[in-house]
Amino acid sequence: MLLHCVIVTVLCSGDDWCSLDTGYTTITDGHGYPHSVYISVTRDGSIWMRAGRDHASLDWVYEDERRVRMQSVILEQNIIQLMESINYTDYCVLTDVEMTMTVDSGWHPSHLGIFDPATKHSKIIVFKHNRDCYMSTNLTLSRDKQGIVCDGGRRSACKKRNLPDTAHVVQTVFLKLVNFDPKGEDNWQCQEEEELNSYTFKGSYYHVYVKLASCDPPKGKTVLCGPILPFSFD
Repeated sequence: MLLHCVIVTVLCSGDDWCSLDTGYTTITDGHGYPHSVYISVTRDGSIWMRAGRDHASLDWVYEDERRVRMQSVILEQNIIQLMESINYTDYCVLTDVEMTMTVDSGWHPSHLGIFDPATKHSKIIVFKHNRDCYMSTNLTLSRDKQGIVCDGGRRSACKKRNLPDTAHVVQTVFLKLVNFDPKGEDNWQCQEEEELNSYTFKGSYYHVYVKLASCDPPKGKTVLCGPILPFSFD
């Protein structure tokens, strides 16, 4: 439980991270621009920066949607620029979001913007345009919510247009934005009377964490008990 927040300003330097407490902090990146971010200090002394969206349960309500367009920015560009300019040693996603993006015997222009925290590169994931009645592709968040899984029938768009390969181990990626538009421009369905193209995006928060430093366990400081991350702290 969060007990206390502080607001301080630090430079983009590893020597400064260990002085931080849990709360909002202004970090100046390598280009001299300030960014207001939330810092979590865990019981083992790890310093994590958190970014993303929360309190979104009234917006992220779509399940098996086949008509309505939905757009949402999850990570602002200034946060992406900050992560590109600072050093971190680990990263993960914590979310309750359920997501699917499906084309079934058709095509639609929905796409995802992602940030790869390992390479610090941004990409757009979009289905390859086709008019193949036997093409079927489904994108979902992995079970641990860390990455994106691609699967489909004998013919799928996996491994094309930045879609992951079905045979690959899931790598951690951060969702930057989602744009679901099953009835968007040039959408196509093999059988016009059917509506098989769909998406699901349902949840209340999507947080990404990057680890800035490993420090001595805090003494006499306010400590967040630690986000429930998909791995154990050493």
